[in-house]
Amino acid sequence: MKISISGPAAAGKTYFVRHATGLDKVLESARIIHKHYPLLAENNLEKFRKLVFHLHIYKEQQYLRNVVFDRGVIDNLTFMLLGGTEYEAKKKEIISLYQTNKLKPYDIVFYFDVEPVPSFLLQKALQDPLRKKTINVENYANHVEEFKKAFLSVAKDLKLDDKLIILRAKTTKKEYTKRNEKVLEILKEKRV
Repeated sequence: MKISISGPAAAGKTYFVRHATGLDKVLESARIIHKHYPLLAENNLEKFRKLVFHLHIYKEQQYLRNVVFDRGVIDNLTFMLLGGTEYEAKKKEIISLYQTNKLKPYDIVFYFDVEPVPSFLLQKALQDPLRKKTINVENYANHVEEFKKAFLSVAKDLKLDDKLIILRAKTTKKEYTKRNEKVLEILKEKRV
């Protein structure tokens, strides 16, 4: 079972992935690239996105068992679509990899939708230096809507919209916890 946890910045994806049980966990590729090249996103966002994309493809090709990805290739494509960089070429590459069985499509894509209600949790999350370089944290509500619209378009382009489960939560620890419990329920029902 191949699962992607997707959604806008500060939606609680990494927290969920780190605490999911019974699954191999693959953390966000952007964090790895940022760790090795801390100024790249700020100096050349297009190159940063390409490196993230290729690292993520490599990582996805390594996993054959039950695995949950903190942001999948679908997210990488969403950022490319929003940034206007190489979306069509990279989309065709992914579709080709799916068609030739060189990359397995997701069995489930959870989209962690959020209600951008100001809270201490959200403000703390948006202080992340990588987020400041890759999204407009000053207009987070607009980012949430733009990201979701683009994500749904990408899911449709990759024919993953039938595997998509959208779970909405207010940006509070209590609401995120309830949503995470719902994800675990769904996975248990699917015998993951």
